[in-house]
Amino acid sequence: MRIPEWASNARILAVRYEEIERLEQIANYYQANVLILYMVPEISNGWCPQGSYEQIADFITRAHKYGLKVLTYFDSVTVEEEFYQGEHRDWVQRTPEGKPQHFQPPHIPKHRYCNCINSPWRNYLLKITEKAAQLGADGILFDNPGYYEFFGPSCFCKYCQEKFRREKGRDIYKVSKKEQRLWAHNQMGVFLKDAYCVFQMVNPYKEIVVTANYSGSKFQNMKSLAQGENVLFHEVFSLTRKELLLAIRNDRKVGDNKPLWIIKTGLVREKEGYSVDNVSEYELFIAEAVAYGARPVLWSAPPSMNPKKPGFTFPSLYEIPEFSEMVSTYYSFIKKYENYLYSDISSSFEVETEPQVLTIGYRKNSNFVLHLINYQKEVIKNLKVLIKDRKIKNIKFASPENSKEIKLPILKNGDRFCQLPRLRKWAILIGSYS
Repeated sequence: MRIPEWASNARILAVRYEEIERLEQIANYYQANVLILYMVPEISNGWCPQGSYEQIADFITRAHKYGLKVLTYFDSVTVEEEFYQGEHRDWVQRTPEGKPQHFQPPHIPKHRYCNCINSPWRNYLLKITEKAAQLGADGILFDNPGYYEFFGPSCFCKYCQEKFRREKGRDIYKVSKKEQRLWAHNQMGVFLKDAYCVFQMVNPYKEIVVTANYSGSKFQNMKSLAQGENVLFHEVFSLTRKELLLAIRNDRKVGDNKPLWIIKTGLVREKEGYSVDNVSEYELFIAEAVAYGARPVLWSAPPSMNPKKPGFTFPSLYEIPEFSEMVSTYYSFIKKYENYLYSDISSSFEVETEPQVLTIGYRKNSNFVLHLINYQKEVIKNLKVLIKDRKIKNIKFASPENSKEIKLPILKNGDRFCQLPRLRKWAILIGSYS
């Protein structure tokens, strides 16, 4: 599988069809270069906006005029109960007792059914993939690529029983839950390989991305998904700072260090969505993601977890000047320094600072790159960074708020160190090796 250069240096917005009138602004002001279009034809999973193939094609064509890549979206498993009719009833995952797997998540007003990737639903998804390629899309994101383990470790429909017996020579009911789970999770990775091939058959010379949303080990296996993806995708919810950084590092390790895109979705709570109050929270999310080698994905409008108002019903980033300006500033900063970012995770290390802040350093070609992240509310002035490697010289400092590089002298006071004038949330130091 080829990995496009644009996927490795992606600045991503997850958008709605309404953004068709903002494409020039998205490209030039927000400095995004990749869009994930949340609009689905034919059926819905209960919250994603529905639209026509003509609308999707129009959006892709107009986005390409501004140099934007577009991935279409489709839910790989869940459908509304209206789809659960006739022959489609056989396409649904089954519990160990043979009951159809369905559920009603808190942000969806109706039941959803979980379709099986080994049923005729597989061919349905491959036709969706082929259509996306024909419309000119640059890739596709498959959401919810899982077997819903609150019903059991695997699917037990007739299609899975037959395929398991054919592949393993045994009855799926007569093996351990661990083996059932590993086999089930592997099925989505196998499907993604086929989807990639279908996409490439339509556009053999086009650099594309085929990926699927990983949302935790309960529902998916990153290693299994990665076998069929050329870009990894992780949706996080309430991970703490340490958990997020560990997740990013682990994802890239098990995913053969492929590019990782990461999106943060709000939890169910009374108030959610973008606001002046959580600008700082998202600044830190972007900084953390980039420091550990992931590519942040931001919703143009965060999806609501309120069942009374499902979908993209919260204000978009364009409607909140402070949030809008932050996205423009941070994505512009990432674009300017993209040649220094996104390290090989095996080369990362930490250094000491006074006062202590999060530091992630690595060597990139002949450069030393150090990310500095401040979790305090206050700006840190005169931050001292110890430079123990005596081969490092010519250190420069840049931040999203002041991307013009400032050369910092290396001082001596027992140890070699440099001193930043100020650190708001995120800054990088770039030094060269002698």
